[in-house]
Amino acid sequence: MFDITIRDNFLDNFDDFNLWLRQQEFKDVEEPTQKIIYPDLFLDIPESIITEVQGKLSEEVGHDIITPVAPPFCRLTSSSTSTAPHQTHNDSAMSDYTFLLYMQDGEGGTSILNHKEHDMSEGVTTQELVDVSIADANIYEAWDIVDMVEMKANRAVWYPSSYLHRAEPVQGFGEGSSDGRIAFIMFYNHV
Repeated sequence: MFDITIRDNFLDNFDDFNLWLRQQEFKDVEEPTQKIIYPDLFLDIPESIITEVQGKLSEEVGHDIITPVAPPFCRLTSSSTSTAPHQTHNDSAMSDYTFLLYMQDGEGGTSILNHKEHDMSEGVTTQELVDVSIADANIYEAWDIVDMVEMKANRAVWYPSSYLHRAEPVQGFGEGSSDGRIAFIMFYNHV
């Protein structure tokens, strides 16, 4: 039903990148247009990693890709971090596709969701549905998990950005960057 692609062992130099990343400082970042604070992001991804991800992803999808809005970043979720400002969301405003790379094994991953009452699992098309998706974004029980990508170290996943999804577990795990849930995130379009 859903167009989700999963590739294991995605990065060649994953172990070195993961070790380096876990020693970096993750900070709260304000999104400039909506003035929303996104907790515990790391923005200074080495260009060599970005180039490798973009190159491999282009080969996989059979098209050149562009990252039209935000540069790639990493998001930490642990017991010492705040939860995302909107747990259930889509990334349609960012791009046509979302790419994730998990930096660890663990329970959870990314859930694809459908609203229990209003039967929506993709981008919303009416103001009423927009209002419902915003009102219920942080109500875990309002959503059914209709698909789940299990977290695994060096597992890449990509899917249309219109899918409503949520990081699982919502509260993350671990104490901080050394042992918490980290995902590398990149938004992209086909050229």
